[in-house]
Parts: sequence; structure tokens; C-alpha cells
Amino acid sequence: MNNFAVLTIAYSHTATSIIISIGTNTPCHLTCYYTDKEPRRHRTARNQRGLTLPWGVYYCFVAWQSVEQTEAGDTLVHTFEIPAWSYCQTKYFAFRGTVAGELSPSVSALFKHHHPGVFSYDFTIQVSTDNDDFRLYGNTLHNCPDACPGAIACGFYFALRLRSNSGARFQNVPIPKGATIKEAYLTFTSISTTTATALKSKLCAEQEDNPPDFTLDTPGSIGARLRNHSEVVPYDNPPAWILDQQYIGPDISVVIQEIIDRPGWASGNALVLFWQDLDERTGTHSTIARYAYPHNTAPAKAIKLFIKYEA
Repeated sequence: MNNFAVLTIAYSHTATSIIISIGTNTPCHLTCYYTDKEPRRHRTARNQRGLTLPWGVYYCFVAWQSVEQTEAGDTLVHTFEIPAWSYCQTKYFAFRGTVAGELSPSVSALFKHHHPGVFSYDFTIQVSTDNDDFRLYGNTLHNCPDACPGAIACGFYFALRLRSNSGARFQNVPIPKGATIKEAYLTFTSISTTTATALKSKLCAEQEDNPPDFTLDTPGSIGARLRNHSEVVPYDNPPAWILDQQYIGPDISVVIQEIIDRPGWASGNALVLFWQDLDERTGTHSTIARYAYPHNTAPAKAIKLFIKYEA
């Protein structure tokens, strides 16, 4: 038997296309034929004992285009990305294909689908309490108002031969589960003028659904939290920072997306981002670091996070 039947169908929408996933009862290799022209319905009849009786219908499928499944070979799951299918467009489509290399006589049912739209949102959120940022300075942790020395920092301080790693927590992040992150970056306000441009650092996120603040942390627990990450974005060789000027970091969409895709993520959860050089890539021949305002020194100048997403 080289027949097939479509058992399941699901849709995923982007701004300019739709991804169709179907499941079949038999491994096969399929092509999707689609059109934006509504198929015309034609009735058929048959003659039986001298009487002309209605028999069935067929559809006139015109101006069609086709796209082959993305998977190689015969499969039970088939994925098709239909291009140039944007918001508020309706298309009609059906599937044909081969089983074990031979054309199947089967043709799927005719499907109709309307693109409901993908909407874009953006927001900026800022560190909002003194216990939502920290600086690990060598083995000294500054994570509360009376201990913070006045800077969020990353890099190497030559005079004391110490490295700095930092983090920031953002509360009530309003991103729904299933969203697609299109753009994301941090904005730092420089608390000093620094010109050495050989800083080697990384930006990453704590792998937690709703991480706590840093009130109860110790140098040891912060060290563990710093290492609890996956995706990283290099933040190497930033330009010179001038006192009280704002500087935008690299795009960290992949870092944010990784957290939003966690099973336990929900809109309104907190998000922790780290600015670190745990690999010690920054040189030690001089002071090479960047220093930003923490919340307790100047709340209006604390680190900001911008995110743009589609949902």
C-alpha cells in the first residue's frame, strides 16, 4: 500500500510566513500545493437506469505554488514553510507525494487557513531595588545597600590584582510564553571614564524560571549562580566609556529567548543577567574594566534592559 492520510495539522505564524506541520499514518515524502485563489466547486453526476443523479464534487485548484517538506526522505512528520503569507491573508492548500519513491494515488483533503497576525511589542525595564544588582570583586561580594562600593563592574583591576563580575535582576518581565524575541540589549550608564579597550567579557542569563534577588547570597552562592548559564553573547573590546554617558551592549536576543522558552517561564517572572569574565580572557598587564552605576548609587542610572518581541 502506498496510500497516506493526514492525521494531524498545526500552524506556527511569523510576520511574513506560516510554518505548517502535519502528521501522516504512513512514512511518505510530501509536497504542499497552495494558492490564494479560492478553489471553485464543480458538481459531477452519473446516469443510472436512465436517470441523471448527483454523484460528487471536484475542486478547480488554480494559480498554485508548491513547497517540499523540509525533512529528507520518507517521514511521519512533515514541515513546510509557506513564504509570502502575511497578516490577514487566507490560503488554500493540499498535499501530494511519494511513498518509497513512488507517486502515491492519495491526495489530502483541501485545507483553508487564515493568518491571524503576529504583533510586535517592546518595553524597557530597569533594575528597581538595591538588592537586584551585585558586584563580585575577587572573593568579596557587594550585594546590599550598605556594602556596595558604588559600581557594577566587569574586568581586571591592576592595583589589587582582582577581577570583577556582576549581575542584574529585572522584576516582572512582561513577556508571554511562546513569544519570539526579536531584539534585546542592556544599557549601562558609566560611573567613571575608562579608556582601555581590551576588555573581554560575556553576557548571559541565569538558568532559572523566576530567580530570587541577591539579598541572601554569599560569594560562594553567587559563584554558583554565575556559572548556571548556557547561551552567552561576547561583549568584547567595548569603546572607551566616558563618565555619565550611556552605552548599549550587544544584542542578547538568544540569551533572552533561552529563558522565555523554559517550561516554567510565565509573564511577570524575574530575569537575571550576568556580565562576567569567568574565563579570565581579559589581560592582567593593566586595569582593563568598565564601571556602571548600581541602583543604590543612582536609581535613575541603574542598568536598563530593552526587549522587542513578537507574539
